Amino acid sequence: MVDFLAQITDITKDIVDSGTTKVLKTESSRYDTFPPHSGFNQIVIRPLRQLISLPMETKRYIFSDAYKDQKKNLNPDTPVRKILDVATKFVTRKYGKPRSKRWRDQMYDLMNQIVRIEGIKGLFSGSRPIIEIKESTRENDFEIDEELFFIFYKYKFKIGTRSIKYGEPVELLEKWDISNDYLELFTILKDVYNNQFYKKIQQISDLFVWSDSSIDSFQESFIKHTISHAINSVEPRNNYRGIIVMIVSISSDKENIYSNPTAFERLCLQRAVGGSRLIYSPSRDHIRSDVMESRAVTLERLEETDFFTNLEMRIIDVFGEHTKIFGEDTSEIVHESTQQLKDKSSFSLISNTWNATWRDSLEIDGEHIMF
Repeated sequence: MVDFLAQITDITKDIVDSGTTKVLKTESSRYDTFPPHSGFNQIVIRPLRQLISLPMETKRYIFSDAYKDQKKNLNPDTPVRKILDVATKFVTRKYGKPRSKRWRDQMYDLMNQIVRIEGIKGLFSGSRPIIEIKESTRENDFEIDEELFFIFYKYKFKIGTRSIKYGEPVELLEKWDISNDYLELFTILKDVYNNQFYKKIQQISDLFVWSDSSIDSFQESFIKHTISHAINSVEPRNNYRGIIVMIVSISSDKENIYSNPTAFERLCLQRAVGGSRLIYSPSRDHIRSDVMESRAVTLERLEETDFFTNLEMRIIDVFGEHTKIFGEDTSEIVHESTQQLKDKSSFSLISNTWNATWRDSLEIDGEHIMF
C-alpha cells in the first residue's frame, strides 16, 4: 500500500496545477501536513482507514491558529459593499427604493456574518452562499447543463447558464452565458471571487484511497481518469472535502483471489454521502470486438457480456453489507480508452464524505457560535 499511495500522489501531481495546488501524502496522521502552504490549495493522499477521523480533523483544522492567521486583518466590508452596490440597483429597479433599502440592510448584515465565519469564499460556496448552481445531467453525451442563480435574500433569480463535460475542471464563475440584465452584477461577483487577496483561504481536500492490487495492474489512463474525476467533480467548490477513491479488480477466474477491505475500512465507508460514481475499465477481451468494428464501448454493449455479472460478485466481496454507498443516484461511466488495455477488468468508486462542516445546513454550527 505504501508504493500505491506514492504512485497515486505522483499521478495527482501530474494532474493538478502546481502553481495553485500542493499534493502531499501521509500514512500516519493528517497533522503531518501542517501547517498548510499559505495561498495554495492542498490535496492529501491518505489510506482509506484514516477516513474514520475526518470530522474531528476538519474541526481542529478550522479552529487552528493556522486557519485563523489567514483570516485576521481581513475586512469583509469592502467586497460586500462592492457586490451590494451593484445588486441594489437591480432590486431598486424591480421593487422600488424603500424595499431595496430594507433588502440591502438585511443582506449587508448577513454577508458580513458569512465572511467573518467562512471567509470571502463563504459567499460563493459556504453554508449560506449568495449564489446557487443547479445542474441537470444529459442522458447521452456526458455533459452537465447548469443554471446560475443570485440569491436576493429570500428570493433568487437565474442570471446565467452553461454546459460542461463530466470531469472537466472549470472555475465556479467561468464559461457562463449571462443575461444582459445581470451582466454588471456578474462582473463584480467574478472580480471579487477571482481577487487573490480574498482567496487566501485555500481548499483542503483529503483523498482516501484503497485498492486490491498494485497500480501497474490497472490501465494507466483509467487511473488518471479516476483521480481527475475525483478532484474536479466531487464538491469542487467546498473549502473542505473528503473523497473516497477505491480502485478494484474484477475477474471471472475464481483462481484469481484479490484482497478485500478490512472490517475497519468497511466501517469507514459509512462516512460516504451523496451520489457516488462508478467508472468501469473493461478488459481487453470485453472490448476487442468493439475496437475491431470501430464501435464505442457503452454500458449497453457491456450488458451483452459477463462484465456486470462479475462486477456484482466483486462488489459483494469488497463491500459486504455496506452497499448503501450505491444509492439510486449512483452514476456510471465507461472508461473508453483502448490504450494499454489489461487482461482483467476493473472499476473505481468515487464518493463524497461527511466531514462535520454542516455545509448543507441553514443553521450556523454551534462550534462556530462559540468560536
